[in-house]
Amino acid sequence: MYFMFNADNTDTYHHHSTIITTVNFFYYSVITKRTVVSIIAERFSVLNPKSKNHTAHNQPQKSGIKKPRRQRQRQTFTKVMDPKFLRNQGYARKHNKKSRDSGSEAEE
Repeated sequence: MYFMFNADNTDTYHHHSTIITTVNFFYYSVITKRTVVSIIAERFSVLNPKSKNHTAHNQPQKSGIKKPRRQRQRQTFTKVMDPKFLRNQGYARKHNKKSRDSGSEAEE
């Protein structure tokens, strides 16, 4: 058994596998070496250091598995086209609709 004095006014006695700590000679507590080692390990991560820092497992599914988007038909950019042609095209479509409706009535 030997005696050691700490800076925080605690006296510590070491005896085989047990450490007996006295604080101002009134409070006694018994701590085993295994407990001390586990406390140190928790504080400083001495035992079992973490070795795995990153994994790519399941990363592509982080935002979910989605259906592929359906491709739309290619649309012509009307802003680039000739305004006179576009105006005529609008009238042609309008009259095509009228002729379809009136043509079905005339046949009956």
